[in-house]
Amino acid sequence: MEQKGHQYMNFFEYQELDRKRISSELHDTSLQDLTHIIHQIELSGLYIDTDPTKVKLELEDINNQLRRIIQDIRNTIFDLRPMSFDDLGLEEAIIQYIDFIQNKYAIIIEYQIDNLDYLEEQKKLSIYRIVQECLMNSAKHANANKINLLIKDNKSDIILSVTDDGIGIDNSIINIINPESDNKHYGLSIIKERVSYLEGKCNIISNKDEGTKIEITIPNKKGVSYEN
Repeated sequence: MEQKGHQYMNFFEYQELDRKRISSELHDTSLQDLTHIIHQIELSGLYIDTDPTKVKLELEDINNQLRRIIQDIRNTIFDLRPMSFDDLGLEEAIIQYIDFIQNKYAIIIEYQIDNLDYLEEQKKLSIYRIVQECLMNSAKHANANKINLLIKDNKSDIILSVTDDGIGIDNSIINIINPESDNKHYGLSIIKERVSYLEGKCNIISNKDEGTKIEITIPNKKGVSYEN
């Protein structure tokens, strides 16, 4: 029981790290871009009487930047809580996230997803987060060109497998990955912690320049509630 309590606290420490990461991404992208736009507007005010053509071009550029920032913020909101998860269920939410990743990173994702909508709400959301981390890690950090995703319901267990053809990981460091010591593999540490919290098992098979396969088994315990 004591070990379970430690695991519970550790999970929320990871949650806080996740929030910090999102906050950092917003600061490094949207907020900095908005600050730059303010400077552009101030500069345009200086030329409004002497060079209206230059001001017009600046305003067109500002308009394009604002549209891109709005899309970035929409993507962040989608990442936090996709509306499709509430409206259409887990499978559709994952498929929409697959479409998002494919379009953003020009990557091919093949998938097979069993229906898991009978699961408890928090467990479904936890599985969604795990899939999210796996796909983002392969697309953004592993520089993969192709990903294969399998989510299979074996009744007693839920099997989740993600295989990519990316740059891979040095096999010697897989078992010691953690967010405090290795920010480069932060996503993998989050995956391992989420799976551990669901009392599952996570096996990462990888070698440098040979791609990565993440195999996850989550026990299907009906009536058990999980936090996200």
